[in-house]
Amino acid sequence: MDATISHLSPDVTIAGVVTCSIPKTAWTHEAHVASAIALVRRCGPDRALRLLARLIPRLNRSHGTPNTDTSGYHATITAYYVHAVGALVAAGLPDAAIFSHPITSREAPLRHWRRETLFSVEARRTEVAADLSPMPDAFVAAA
Repeated sequence: MDATISHLSPDVTIAGVVTCSIPKTAWTHEAHVASAIALVRRCGPDRALRLLARLIPRLNRSHGTPNTDTSGYHATITAYYVHAVGALVAAGLPDAAIFSHPITSREAPLRHWRRETLFSVEARRTEVAADLSPMPDAFVAAA
């Protein structure tokens, strides 16, 4: 886990996202996963995804990060991690195990999407289906 947020719980992290008070330097991959954990535990993966789709672009704007076709919010990547976290929460894993699980690693989405698909404008704007290997059944069940 990133040292800048290693002391923060998912609940503290999502509070920083909601209030736009989490520093840009702390808005890391691990902070994204922490936010997903907090929201999935509170309201399930479907609502968590809807909330993050609004919260992340707003946080990006507060940091001066534009949400464009090449920068900022990424719908497919966000959906991937929310579904991954949802599956791990449903399996009963504690937060520490979710953070260290291979399906929440930074590289995990590239096991399911070709790089050119994952980083396309379409994938940034809307959730696109995996085109390299199917999503695990646990993801489908959690989605």
